[in-house]
Amino acid sequence: MEVWNIYSYWVFGMMLLWGLDILPFSPLASAIATFIGSIIFVKNFYNFFSPVAMFIIGTHLVPMWILRKTRIEIRANLTAFVVYNLFLLSRGTNFLKVYNFIGTDPPQTIHGHLCQREIIEC
Repeated sequence: MEVWNIYSYWVFGMMLLWGLDILPFSPLASAIATFIGSIIFVKNFYNFFSPVAMFIIGTHLVPMWILRKTRIEIRANLTAFVVYNLFLLSRGTNFLKVYNFIGTDPPQTIHGHLCQREIIEC
């Protein structure tokens, strides 16, 4: 699974661009949405207190913590999500295919999680 197919990583990228004053809006709304999604994912596939579950939740908390004092800008974040989906479409996939793939074989270790997302070579 290529890392740029996952919206959580788009949020990290948007947060970086926002921090560099390149992105004109706060990605807080997207960070909240991906955090909620991570809780649902963890609830469905893991023991909530397993290392991989804690890693997933923790990494989704980071953007919310960094952006916590910014405005929630729903329209701009919805636009970003539409752009993300258009990007996926241009690559021959869609949101449901990406997340169905992740849910089909949820990694049971942090190493497996990073491998599945092609963050590290395995």
